[in-house]
Amino acid sequence: MPVGELLARTTSPELTQWMAYERAQGGLAGGYRDEALATLIDRVNDLIHVMLAANTDKKDRDKIPEPVPYPRPGEIHQPAGG
Repeated sequence: MPVGELLARTTSPELTQWMAYERAQGGLAGGYRDEALATLIDRVNDLIHVMLAANTDKKDRDKIPEPVPYPRPGEIHQPAGG
C-alpha cells in the first residue's frame, strides 16, 4: 500500500499504536528470523568466550569479558536508559 493511501486510511492514534507495538515487539515481518539470528550470534559469542578461556592462562581468565547478549528485535528501539 502506498504511503499516501496508508495515511488516508489510518488515523494518527492508530499509527501511534502500531509504532509503539513495533518498538515493543519488533516488526511484523521477520520476527522469528531476527530472534533466531540473535540467538545464533549469542551462541557464537559463547563459543568465542569458551575458546578464549581454554587458550588463556588460568591467572588471566578473569580478564576475559563475559559475552554481552545481542539485542532482541523488541529491544533495539528502546530509549536510552529505559
